Amino acid sequence: MHIALIVVGIGLVIAFWLIFARSRVAPTFQVLMSDIPRVLAQLETSTVELAFAVFVFSKPDRPGDEGAVNIQFSMENGAAGIDWVLLARRNIEDEASFVEFARQRGFSPVPHEQNDVKYLRVEHGDIAKLCQDVMREMYRVTSSTRIELITEGFDWVP
Repeated sequence: MHIALIVVGIGLVIAFWLIFARSRVAPTFQVLMSDIPRVLAQLETSTVELAFAVFVFSKPDRPGDEGAVNIQFSMENGAAGIDWVLLARRNIEDEASFVEFARQRGFSPVPHEQNDVKYLRVEHGDIAKLCQDVMREMYRVTSSTRIELITEGFDWVP
């Protein structure tokens, strides 16, 4: 009898974990560069403190996760910003290039750290255009390239 209860208990824990884990997976979409301003506008309407939108793409010269670039919009203290998060290998390698690129266009990336994750953040100016320019000019992403979008804290409506 005890073994049956243990098996049932373990099954319930596993089922609960699977349901909870699936409900916590952030939605993923495919967008174009032309969608970026609307993604930002929809993010800015969020009332969730940790809302974000992550754009993920890679270039043919470095396909896959190791070559993927991540550019993120997030809400922080009520303000939207573009974040260059220093987790992905490509973002770390291209940190100086991003800083120089942003500065040449009049932006001032500010170093931040949260939960032991370092990132550069820009909050002022046309950050949607900065995001598009980084993709287009630094990485040669074309207007027809499908870009992965991961959202949290708001519903992306194409």
